[in-house]
Amino acid sequence: MISKKGGIMLKKYIGLTIAVLAASFCMAFSATVTIPQNLSGLVDGTVDIPVNIDNATGVAGFQFKITFNKDILKATGTGQGSLTGNWLIAANVQQEGTISVAGYDPNLIGLQQGSGSLCVLRFKVVATGQTSLNFQQGKLVDSNGKEIKGVSYTNGSFTGQTPPQYASITGQVVYEGMKTGKIYVVMFSTPDISGEPVKVVEIGTKGGTYSYQILDIAAGQYYIYAWMDADNNGKYDLFNDPAGAYSGNPITIAAGDEKTGINITVSDPVGRKIYIPSDAQAAAGQEVIIPINIDNALEVGYFESKVWNWDNNILEFQRCEKGNLLFDDWGFTYETLNTGGVRIIGIGTKSFLPFESGSLANIIFKVRGTASVGSSTNIEFDTNNSFIKEDISSTEVIPADFTNGKFTVVSAPSFTVQLKAGGWNLISFPVEPSITSPKELIPNLVSIWEWNGSYVETTALQAKKGYWILVSQDTEITVTGTTPSDTTVHLIPGWNLVGPIEDTTRPVNENIISVYGWGAPPAGGYSPVEVGGSCNRGKGYWFLATQATDIWSAP
Repeated sequence: MISKKGGIMLKKYIGLTIAVLAASFCMAFSATVTIPQNLSGLVDGTVDIPVNIDNATGVAGFQFKITFNKDILKATGTGQGSLTGNWLIAANVQQEGTISVAGYDPNLIGLQQGSGSLCVLRFKVVATGQTSLNFQQGKLVDSNGKEIKGVSYTNGSFTGQTPPQYASITGQVVYEGMKTGKIYVVMFSTPDISGEPVKVVEIGTKGGTYSYQILDIAAGQYYIYAWMDADNNGKYDLFNDPAGAYSGNPITIAAGDEKTGINITVSDPVGRKIYIPSDAQAAAGQEVIIPINIDNALEVGYFESKVWNWDNNILEFQRCEKGNLLFDDWGFTYETLNTGGVRIIGIGTKSFLPFESGSLANIIFKVRGTASVGSSTNIEFDTNNSFIKEDISSTEVIPADFTNGKFTVVSAPSFTVQLKAGGWNLISFPVEPSITSPKELIPNLVSIWEWNGSYVETTALQAKKGYWILVSQDTEITVTGTTPSDTTVHLIPGWNLVGPIEDTTRPVNENIISVYGWGAPPAGGYSPVEVGGSCNRGKGYWFLATQATDIWSAP
């Protein structure tokens, strides 16, 4: 016999047990059916959008009704999902903006477990824009046809996008040699042709003139080449296969462009030309860059050059630097030799050089201050110790002819400036002054200022900047130095105080609002410079720019 207190405890235990069992039953199944977010597709294209489930245990059938923006998508049908390969699935797409889909397991077994897609919804993309895909109805059933509880539904979204506008190029390939083999036009996104081409077109098999066209090109910058597979091995052999490059490489292609006249001449392989310029010049006391140039660097992966026999009374060796053809991944080193001269080595660790001309290395000398104007010196290759190869391990060198160079001492470029007393002079220097200290260069100097977003007192002079100068009496100065290698003047947004290195005009540039010059003292005064108006070397000018832009660049 159970006591009253024991009866109460038993009821509590039974009640707790029932609650736990009920909770366990309620938590026995839960699943989320989801349409992915942030899907996209191109207008006039088709897309398959999955309906996913994270727990498919026991699911033997489903019914969904999903709505969307009919102006963005048009439903066309349905298909089996990753979990329902043998299921029967059908869709109703008669009502615009709605798709109703149902599916069931014909074996009435039901899915055992796992996650994946129950079906895919098929659409045509009608227009650009975004639409949600919303569950209006959803139902999962088990193998007995009973609805499965504990299911939640998550809506998705889709964006229709404008298809890219593809470009095309057309041109001709000319080969006048006697070799035969398939001729290809190839496009690369980088100058290193060792990678995979973006496009390849086969156009001929022997000498002649062939027209070609490359379609469906995405916007970008490309390098265009042509070559003949003369040894029929399916790859380019620089020792045997004729080749050529488009002279305008790299070519920039915008969406929808139809580029014409992209013509290429294919030539039989010949020895490369590696040379030092014969017209190098500089004045005493100046640094001079002597490049080691190559006319065609295609597939060069390693080079060595020994350069010597210059006159040490004229040129003093300073250092060596990478040439403009060498990529960042190239190793580069040099050593001065006890026998005189310098040995230079370049190693491509990942890439070959492009089908371009340029410099492999630059040798920097200083012209000795005692060198007389007109004196000259040869700069020569040791051809027994200078060569190019495909890579450092290759036993075969690429045929090349080495041509020596010459350097001549010339007078330093100079420019004479007239400074007037009685007011401010606005000037610029068309040469890089060899004397940069204003106090040393300018007699009778009272004050000198430049503009760097605000007025700053000048401590070092340089070419292409404008300077406000005040002198105590009329003064003439002769500025000697070096001619800048680049005529370009870089403007920043706002006011810029600059000057050209040669007589020129105000350029046509939509980023420039206004330009002002300044009259000589004592009158002074600003005067506007209209488009096409004169801008003279030695004078300073105010330029007002809306954004960063370059002016006076060499053509």
